[in-house]
Amino acid sequence: MASIYSIVTYTRPSTDVSFYPASAEAIAESKRLEDAGLMERIKTSSKRLVTGQHTDDPLKYSFVTLFYTPEAYLDFKANTIMLAEADKRNAYNVENGITRSISVDVEYDSAEDPKINLDALTLPDD
Repeated sequence: MASIYSIVTYTRPSTDVSFYPASAEAIAESKRLEDAGLMERIKTSSKRLVTGQHTDDPLKYSFVTLFYTPEAYLDFKANTIMLAEADKRNAYNVENGITRSISVDVEYDSAEDPKINLDALTLPDD
């Protein structure tokens, strides 16, 4: 089975500018999704970037998320709580000169896993 690995990095103009503080509702929703086994925020790793402020660059903060299935990734992207939080965060970032970069990759458990085209990945019609 394939997993989706997402890195979102925010860069602030100076340490005088605070990163956007996530709302309690968004934090609770993220925890609910983790507890449901749909995703996890990568907080420790010897091989890759982890969630949190960069130790080598205090102007950067990253959210590193592993979605266990493509469906979990799509559900997260369509989640109304997370979409509302993204709107608030984006407005805050524009007002404060914070930029964002996003990297999304597919990780395959085996060579036999069907290949996923991220650009074509969409929610199924109900």
